[in-house]
Amino acid sequence: MFRDKQGMTLIEVMIALLVLSISITPLLSSFLVSAKQLASSERKAAALYKAQGILEDVVQQNYDNINDLLKIDGELSRVAADYGYTEALNVIAQDNRDNNVLLASAATGYSYTVEVTEQNAVKKIIVTVYYMEPSVGRETSIKLAGARAKR
Repeated sequence: MFRDKQGMTLIEVMIALLVLSISITPLLSSFLVSAKQLASSERKAAALYKAQGILEDVVQQNYDNINDLLKIDGELSRVAADYGYTEALNVIAQDNRDNNVLLASAATGYSYTVEVTEQNAVKKIIVTVYYMEPSVGRETSIKLAGARAKR
Protein backbone atom coordinates (compact mmCIF):
# COMPACT_ATOMS: atom_id res chain seq x y z
CA MET A 1 0.00 0.00 0.00
CA PHE A 2 1.36 3.30 -1.06
CA ARG A 3 0.37 6.48 0.69
CA ASP A 4 0.21 9.89 -0.99
CA LYS A 5 2.89 12.27 0.26
CA GLN A 6 1.31 15.02 2.29
CA GLY A 7 4.25 17.34 2.80
CA MET A 8 7.98 17.75 2.49
CA THR A 9 10.70 15.90 4.28
CA LEU A 10 13.31 17.66 6.35
CA ILE A 11 15.99 17.17 3.71
CA GLU A 12 13.78 18.82 1.07
CA VAL A 13 13.21 21.82 3.32
CA MET A 14 16.96 22.14 4.00
CA ILE A 15 17.78 21.97 0.26
CA ALA A 16 15.13 24.59 -0.49
CA LEU A 17 16.60 26.91 2.18
CA LEU A 18 20.12 26.38 0.81
CA VAL A 19 19.03 27.27 -2.73
CA LEU A 20 17.14 30.30 -1.43
CA SER A 21 20.08 31.57 0.64
CA ILE A 22 22.51 31.12 -2.26
CA SER A 23 20.25 33.14 -4.56
CA ILE A 24 19.46 35.92 -2.06
CA THR A 25 23.04 36.62 -0.93
CA PRO A 26 24.19 38.33 -4.18
CA LEU A 27 20.95 40.27 -4.31
CA LEU A 28 21.46 41.66 -0.81
CA SER A 29 25.09 42.55 -1.49
CA SER A 30 24.02 44.47 -4.60
CA PHE A 31 21.60 46.47 -2.43
CA LEU A 32 24.44 47.37 -0.06
CA VAL A 33 26.69 48.49 -2.92
CA SER A 34 23.84 50.54 -4.37
CA ALA A 35 23.21 52.22 -1.01
CA LYS A 36 26.91 53.19 -0.70
CA GLN A 37 26.96 54.56 -4.24
CA LEU A 38 23.79 56.54 -3.60
CA ALA A 39 25.27 58.08 -0.44
CA SER A 40 28.46 58.95 -2.33
CA SER A 41 26.46 60.55 -5.14
CA GLU A 42 24.44 62.57 -2.65
CA ARG A 43 27.62 63.91 -1.00
CA LYS A 44 29.11 64.81 -4.38
CA ALA A 45 25.89 66.53 -5.49
CA ALA A 46 25.79 68.50 -2.22
CA ALA A 47 29.42 69.57 -2.72
CA LEU A 48 28.69 70.63 -6.29
CA TYR A 49 25.60 72.55 -5.14
CA LYS A 50 27.69 74.36 -2.48
CA ALA A 51 30.43 75.15 -5.03
CA GLN A 52 27.89 76.55 -7.48
CA GLY A 53 26.31 78.73 -4.80
CA ILE A 54 29.66 80.08 -3.65
CA LEU A 55 30.78 80.75 -7.25
CA GLU A 56 27.55 82.64 -7.96
CA ASP A 57 28.06 84.64 -4.76
CA VAL A 58 31.61 85.56 -5.82
CA VAL A 59 30.64 86.54 -9.38
CA GLN A 60 27.91 88.87 -8.05
CA GLN A 61 30.49 90.88 -6.09
CA ASN A 62 31.89 94.17 -7.31
CA TYR A 63 34.89 93.37 -9.55
CA ASP A 64 37.35 95.09 -7.22
CA ASN A 65 36.08 93.12 -4.20
CA ILE A 66 36.74 89.69 -5.73
CA ASN A 67 39.83 88.31 -4.02
CA ASP A 68 41.28 85.08 -2.72
CA LEU A 69 39.35 84.26 0.42
CA LEU A 70 41.14 83.97 3.75
CA LYS A 71 44.82 83.83 2.91
CA ILE A 72 46.90 83.18 6.02
CA ASP A 73 50.68 83.42 5.68
CA GLY A 74 50.37 83.35 1.88
CA GLU A 75 48.39 80.10 1.88
CA LEU A 76 44.71 79.70 1.14
CA SER A 77 42.88 78.50 4.22
CA ARG A 78 39.69 76.53 4.08
CA VAL A 79 36.47 78.19 5.13
CA ALA A 80 33.68 76.23 6.76
CA ALA A 81 30.90 75.83 4.19
CA ASP A 82 28.46 77.21 6.77
CA TYR A 83 29.76 80.65 5.73
CA GLY A 84 29.07 81.95 2.22
CA TYR A 85 31.57 84.16 0.41
CA THR A 86 29.81 87.44 1.26
CA GLU A 87 29.38 86.44 4.90
CA ALA A 88 33.05 85.42 5.11
CA LEU A 89 34.11 88.76 3.61
CA ASN A 90 32.03 90.57 6.23
CA VAL A 91 33.65 88.58 9.05
CA ILE A 92 37.12 89.31 7.65
CA ALA A 93 36.27 93.01 7.29
CA GLN A 94 35.36 93.36 10.98
CA ASP A 95 38.50 94.44 12.81
CA ASN A 96 37.67 93.02 16.24
CA ARG A 97 36.46 89.60 15.12
CA ASP A 98 38.67 86.54 15.10
CA ASN A 99 38.92 85.01 11.61
CA ASN A 100 39.34 81.57 13.18
CA VAL A 101 35.54 81.26 13.31
CA LEU A 102 35.68 80.85 9.54
CA LEU A 103 38.28 78.11 9.54
CA ALA A 104 36.96 74.69 8.70
CA SER A 105 37.24 71.82 11.10
CA ALA A 106 36.73 68.13 10.44
CA ALA A 107 33.33 68.36 12.13
CA THR A 108 31.86 70.78 9.57
CA GLY A 109 31.72 68.18 6.83
CA TYR A 110 32.22 70.60 3.95
CA SER A 111 34.81 73.34 3.53
CA TYR A 112 35.97 75.45 0.60
CA THR A 113 38.62 77.75 -0.80
CA VAL A 114 38.26 80.54 -3.34
CA GLU A 115 41.26 81.22 -5.56
CA VAL A 116 41.26 84.26 -7.84
CA THR A 117 43.72 85.09 -10.62
CA GLU A 118 43.51 88.22 -12.76
CA GLN A 119 44.60 88.58 -16.36
CA ASN A 120 43.61 91.24 -18.91
CA ALA A 121 40.78 92.70 -16.78
CA VAL A 122 39.25 89.24 -16.27
CA LYS A 123 39.29 87.48 -12.92
CA LYS A 124 39.29 83.71 -13.08
CA ILE A 125 37.64 82.25 -9.99
CA ILE A 126 38.19 78.68 -8.81
CA VAL A 127 36.03 77.37 -5.99
CA THR A 128 37.18 74.10 -4.45
CA VAL A 129 34.84 72.30 -2.06
CA TYR A 130 36.30 69.58 0.17
CA TYR A 131 34.30 66.78 1.79
CA MET A 132 34.86 63.40 3.38
CA GLU A 133 34.08 60.32 1.34
CA PRO A 134 33.54 57.51 3.86
CA SER A 135 33.33 54.81 1.19
CA VAL A 136 36.99 55.39 0.28
CA GLY A 137 38.00 56.67 3.71
CA ARG A 138 39.58 59.90 2.54
CA GLU A 139 38.85 63.49 1.73
CA THR A 140 37.68 64.33 -1.78
CA SER A 141 37.30 67.66 -3.52
CA ILE A 142 35.37 69.12 -6.40
CA LYS A 143 36.37 72.25 -8.32
CA LEU A 144 34.21 74.71 -10.18
CA ALA A 145 35.60 77.59 -12.20
CA GLY A 146 34.10 80.80 -13.45
CA ALA A 147 35.17 84.25 -14.61
CA ARG A 148 34.21 87.87 -14.12
CA ALA A 149 35.18 90.64 -16.50
CA LYS A 150 35.72 94.24 -15.48
CA ARG A 151 32.97 96.46 -16.87
